[in-house]
Amino acid sequence: MDFLGKVILYWIKHETDQTGLYHPLHKTVDEKRERTNKKARDRRTALKLSKAQ
Repeated sequence: MDFLGKVILYWIKHETDQTGLYHPLHKTVDEKRERTNKKARDRRTALKLSKAQ
């Protein structure tokens, strides 16, 4: 029972972020949306340039 008690305490402690750091590749929803929109703009621009030639 001692082991399970310590596991439960560990889970409770680590339910919230302990370091305040994020994974360097972590993207917020807004950052993902901005990246998707930028890629779409770039594709549309490339398509317009290829049609113009």
